[in-house]
Amino acid sequence: MECLWLYRGVSIIDAGRELRFIDVARHDGLGFQPLKRGTGFTVACYTLMFGERNRHQRRRAMESEDYKITSDELWSLNTPECLPRSVLMFPQVNIDRPHVVHFLVPELRYVIKKIWVVAIDMDTKTVEGLKTEDANLTYAKSEFPVLPPH
Repeated sequence: MECLWLYRGVSIIDAGRELRFIDVARHDGLGFQPLKRGTGFTVACYTLMFGERNRHQRRRAMESEDYKITSDELWSLNTPECLPRSVLMFPQVNIDRPHVVHFLVPELRYVIKKIWVVAIDMDTKTVEGLKTEDANLTYAKSEFPVLPPH
């Protein structure tokens, strides 16, 4: 699968004592493309916990799998208006509330016309917040637009 970095994220939480890894695995195996009809994805979370260090031992680390959630589970609990039916990308854990993960959800066509920022409570599998901006709004808000003109 190409473009794996689009679907993975790592965040430092608990004052640096834990690393939280989020992996979004597409079921269709495609890279930066719309989901194929009838397919979805699985969001998996892993935590690497660092133990205390003493003078005579190296710091120990333990890994755990926290959860796996499928797109079918998320879509069954959230309406299309609050969770677009597209693949979740660029996951980032909320460092103050580690059970909440933020994703970018682009409307993938020939070009990205719209993108959403979605915050999902992974304990309840429900959307906490949804924010959308049109790509053209970047021009209106920035003196130095980074998007090339049409």
